[in-house]
Amino acid sequence: MNLNWSLNKGIPVGNNCGYVGITFDKLVTFTTEQGKRQFRIVIYGAYNVFGLIGPEKNGIVILDIDNYQVVLDDYQQMVTGYHGPNSRVLKTADNIGQMNWDNFQQFCNSNNKSRYKI
Repeated sequence: MNLNWSLNKGIPVGNNCGYVGITFDKLVTFTTEQGKRQFRIVIYGAYNVFGLIGPEKNGIVILDIDNYQVVLDDYQQMVTGYHGPNSRVLKTADNIGQMNWDNFQQFCNSNNKSRYKI
């Protein structure tokens, strides 16, 4: 899997698919009982599926850096991601990035967009 995640090139997640139109990208590190955990909080404008760009699939994605997995995505989705995030989405992403470990874990684990529990 290509882990060269960058703002301009998008964030590949395997099989030539990935999050594109990145406008916010924040790395957060938590110290837990099990050790350090790192996550990325990203706002993306669309999802690229084998070259087919879907602007209706956009929002906030949380990436588990340690396990190379998507924790949740499509959170705070807008009708289209072509025009970038609105102030509500930006504020939400920033607030998530300021949570402590307990709040972050609870947010991820109870979110209806979560793919797995952290």
